[in-house]
Amino acid sequence: MVHDNDSVENRVAGVKLLNKLAWKLGRELCEQFVAFEMMCMADDSEQKVRKTTIQNFVKVCEIVGTDFFVRKLLPVYQKYLICANLPG
Repeated sequence: MVHDNDSVENRVAGVKLLNKLAWKLGRELCEQFVAFEMMCMADDSEQKVRKTTIQNFVKVCEIVGTDFFVRKLLPVYQKYLICANLPG
């Protein structure tokens, strides 16, 4: 779903699904797969996909280790905040 280049709605649904499944997949799979999918989706060409991705980082961020979060996910979130010109 997250790789469906023809459908924004499928990419949005895929991101939401990855977030919901994060706790079932566990830390290792989140760090090896889910987090990287979410990071890619945070750079999607469609604003709706980017926004949904950042809004759905929560469960993934809770599952991955602290070091992984600080090194990989936090910079993506901060970049979004700067680009979106939102209060941090």
